[in-house]
Amino acid sequence: MRYAHAFPALLVCSLTVAVISPAAAQTDPYHTAVAEHFQVPVSEVGILSQGRLAAAEIPVVLFVSARAGASPDALMALRRGGRGWAEIASRYGLHAGNFHIDLRGPAPAGPLSAAYEAYGSRDRASWPAISLSDEAIVALVNVRFLSEYLSQPPARVAEVVARDGAGPAALRTLRGGRDPLQR
Repeated sequence: MRYAHAFPALLVCSLTVAVISPAAAQTDPYHTAVAEHFQVPVSEVGILSQGRLAAAEIPVVLFVSARAGASPDALMALRRGGRGWAEIASRYGLHAGNFHIDLRGPAPAGPLSAAYEAYGSRDRASWPAISLSDEAIVALVNVRFLSEYLSQPPARVAEVVARDGAGPAALRTLRGGRDPLQR
């Protein structure tokens, strides 16, 4: 009985924690996956999601940031200022070759088909001259992110991204309706 007074105090502390951090409980599964994959706090992904970018563009911000050593805030400012992803990437020394992921087969129709036609028509040394559309960069980064995060073959992920679009819809499909917190 000596712990009888501890239970109400523990309950109050538990409720206080739940009230202080509701974002953690209400986080979108896609944002959670992005945060886990890029090893950033979910709160940072939440802040990025308030920047008027589509959810599928948040991995692009973090991908370019990690590879270019640029702050996500700087990238967001450029993107909100109307700059395209290829222009932003180029500004920080990245090019089309940095976005390539080996599909081990033909690219599916959709935003990836033109990119992979360009990759296939040139040798690797000339990939920096390839001009990728914003849609292609978003799709390529999401294929890489989802493939690595879910440990699924890039070709399978590319098919889903081409059919369902990059972002939350692709994640839902690839998880096959399982609990959103399971990989």
